[in-house]
Amino acid sequence: MRIDHGSVTYPSNPRVLLLGGQVLAEPGTLPPTDLVLGELPRLSTVVHEMGHGIGFPHSFRIGAYDNPMDVMSNSDAVAGPELGTIAVNRYAAGWIDPEQVRIHGGGRAVYRLHPIGEEGTQMLVLRSEGSSFMTLGVRVKKGNDTGIPVEGVESYLIDQQPDECLHYPAYRACFATERPTRLHADVGAGYTWEGMTVNIVRRSGDTFLVEVSNAVAESDDRFVDDDGNTHEEDIEIIAALGITLGCNPPDNDRYCPSRPVTRAEMSVFLGRALGESGDGTAAV
Repeated sequence: MRIDHGSVTYPSNPRVLLLGGQVLAEPGTLPPTDLVLGELPRLSTVVHEMGHGIGFPHSFRIGAYDNPMDVMSNSDAVAGPELGTIAVNRYAAGWIDPEQVRIHGGGRAVYRLHPIGEEGTQMLVLRSEGSSFMTLGVRVKKGNDTGIPVEGVESYLIDQQPDECLHYPAYRACFATERPTRLHADVGAGYTWEGMTVNIVRRSGDTFLVEVSNAVAESDDRFVDDDGNTHEEDIEIIAALGITLGCNPPDNDRYCPSRPVTRAEMSVFLGRALGESGDGTAAV
């Protein structure tokens, strides 16, 4: 089978997709073969090769076909297109708006990550001092991702310097199918990378809260009066999310955890948590 997008859909683009008939044949329509292909037709193979056609590389753990979270890698993918691809590929294809990407600016912050198809942040990027960077995205068993083995936050380490290119080290930078994309940690696991500690705080529905903090600045808490408090971690999280600002403006270095909360303050807290805007004059 030959699908030539260069002469049909993209006249100025000579992309060509080549697939053997065994991939698309209905079961029983081809002679027996020693090659074990599993259930036919293998639509996942079609999706995989189409991904390469728009520049998606294999993601991997050790080898090119051992990442069960990505149709661009999983050699045991289900026969239909029930396994999608990772956030950095979706961003490269233009399926994620730049406004749905957050870049960690250092210090300590908490991010709310959303899965495919939802509004909000779809990809978080952690930068290093070198050429590598980490991308984080959320996968849940819905839509085109019903075939993923586990749900949660996945992290991919990417390094685009020339000597890391998969097949053509003469390139000035790794791009498209040459981009090395390694699954850095188990899906849903926390880790430390380049002095930054990543902690998957909790799941709420299909949304995940992810805390990123600089390991060297771990003791630099937002408030000075919540140290040792039973709810210290939660206080720091809602502060990082901008839900609470502090109780002593303009310094706002105190939370006043033992002070009663007024109804006006609580309404502002709830408004910020739901993403609603307001003048905030009654808030702390």
